[in-house]
This record gives sequence, structure tokens and C-alpha cells, in this order.
Amino acid sequence: MSTVRQLIVDGTIVCELSTIDISQTYERVRGSYRARMRDGGLKQRTIWSGKLRTTITGNGLIPPGISLIDFDSSFTLSCIGHLAVNTTNTSVVLPSARRSDAGSEPYGRALNCGGKWNPTDVTMVGDTANITPVAGAEQYQVIWFPEIVVFADPPVEAHPEHGPTYSWSIVAEEI
Repeated sequence: MSTVRQLIVDGTIVCELSTIDISQTYERVRGSYRARMRDGGLKQRTIWSGKLRTTITGNGLIPPGISLIDFDSSFTLSCIGHLAVNTTNTSVVLPSARRSDAGSEPYGRALNCGGKWNPTDVTMVGDTANITPVAGAEQYQVIWFPEIVVFADPPVEAHPEHGPTYSWSIVAEEI
């Protein structure tokens, strides 16, 4: 299983002292709308999909140190939050927009009939994750860390008058 504690923003590693408490959320964004028909039925039209919006919030002893990043241009965001896909197959295609640096490779788990998740190996061939089969497994899960090219506004930073804690957040959208 991988553990990644390094958030990387446009090549800048955010120090662990800035990320003592850190969380990342993902939202799938798409271009779609819904409309009611004359008979009351609901129709949906999707023009595009498959992009992410992410919010990263951190607290630490020092600021995140990313103020020199050019937020008027796109940049690469190497995420610290996991994404996962469940499957009954032993291979699944993952998004190509994922981290591949040491310690952030995709990893897998197998669900046995008792409802317990057990680690299992994953080997990558291109974007295909090949999961090592586990006897009696009902399904598998492959977990990865996204690495996406984004636009973002500069981070919001706060330092309370009392106490040594800085807080900060950044919201970014995949191009």
C-alpha cells in the first residue's frame, strides 16, 4: 500500500510543516443540463464530462510557500487524496492523469466473502492496472493518486492572532 504525504504544486513540494492536518476533496464536473418536457418528464443532456474540481485544505506551523506560483497559467497538481475504482475484473483501465512517482503508485485490495478488504498487488501496463487474483475474492479495488493539469486561484491563507497554526486552502479545476 502506498502512502503519500507530499503535495506538489507546480513542482513545488509543500512542506510537511504546512500539512500537519490536510484534506483533499474531489468533485466531478461536467457540462450538462436538465430540462422538463411538456409531459413532465425530465431529460438530461451532457455535453462533456470527466473533469475534476478539487479543494485542498491544510493546517500547519508554517504557510504553504506557494505564493510564487503563476496562478494566471495552468500548472500540474500532484494530489495527496486517493481516488478508487471497484471492479469484479482483474484488470481495469485507470485515468492517465495519475501520479507515478515513488510511493504513489496504484495499489489494490480484494474483498473476500467475509466483507474484509485484503491487500493485493497491482502491476501497471500503460494505463491498465492488472490485479493479482485472490482466491474467493468477490471484487477488487484499485486506488491511485491523481496528477492533473489545473487552473486555480491563489490560496486563501489565514494565521490566527493566538496560536502557532496557519491554515490555507486552494481550489483547482482540471483543464
